[in-house]
Amino acid sequence: MKLEPFNATFQQEDDSCYAVTLKVILDKLAVAHNKLELRGISVHKLNSICGYKKGFAVMGDSVIGLDRLYNKYLKKNGYTIKRGDNGLLDLNNLIPILNNNNFSPPIVSVGEKYYTEHNKGYHVSEVNTLEYQHQLIVNDIHKDTDEIELFDPDTPRLRQHNESINKNGLVKIPISHFIDYWDSTKRDTIWITKGKEEPTLEAGQKGLIK
Repeated sequence: MKLEPFNATFQQEDDSCYAVTLKVILDKLAVAHNKLELRGISVHKLNSICGYKKGFAVMGDSVIGLDRLYNKYLKKNGYTIKRGDNGLLDLNNLIPILNNNNFSPPIVSVGEKYYTEHNKGYHVSEVNTLEYQHQLIVNDIHKDTDEIELFDPDTPRLRQHNESINKNGLVKIPISHFIDYWDSTKRDTIWITKGKEEPTLEAGQKGLIK
């Protein structure tokens, strides 16, 4: 399942990408599967569920927030959450997720280098940049051109530094660069699927894609 065409939600705060990317994939599922209740889950609600605090991003273990989201909203609507971490996934695992209409597009975490290398002139201001992560959504993989297409929820702010960035939030970067950025977060990846099985949230669990 891919994002185009869609009305993007962008982050309003420097560090609110986590809830915003969840909002975007929930909205996509809501439209694709006619599940309007999913569309009613606001960024504000997602920030609260995930433990967001302005200036500190998501406080504590993000798995706890995903478990709350599953129990409060997803389970009753027939959805569950999958998570790959600890280097468990590779690029070939993302393709069947994108090609399955019962799966949301995957949210991937990238490290600081995504900003400082891909977005020239922009510098991360967080105190501990070693733990810095930014969430993007994979929209397409073009192996013929060795590019990956991503949705960046921080696009309006990034365009202040680089006007060549597409204002709809979709950016293409070389696959090799993406792998480098993704590796720095142990390839942390989240997606929502249609189905009643229990969520797969802990790092290292098998049987993620089915």
